[in-house]
Amino acid sequence: MQDDVLRQVEQFLYREARLLDSRQFRRWIDLLADDLRYWIPMRSNRYSAASKSISILDGSRYEEDDLSKESDQAFMDEDKGSLRRRVDRLDTGMAWAED
Repeated sequence: MQDDVLRQVEQFLYREARLLDSRQFRRWIDLLADDLRYWIPMRSNRYSAASKSISILDGSRYEEDDLSKESDQAFMDEDKGSLRRRVDRLDTGMAWAED
């Protein structure tokens, strides 16, 4: 990665952190791309096909693939609009769990 690109990325992350730390959520939302997808997949227990812990089971049913898939459940699956609605809710003063 070029030094100037690295510096731009670092500065963006610092700016984002400052906005979030100072609870300037509306300004933070403006930084986000319109086609943003904020996806936090849930983890599940996965076993290697060669694992001895599943030797009594059908080993062919288990893969070593550790990547999350689109169909997996997620803790969050948000877009810019839904994040904006969360910020709107914070501004009501009625979001005690997040206040």
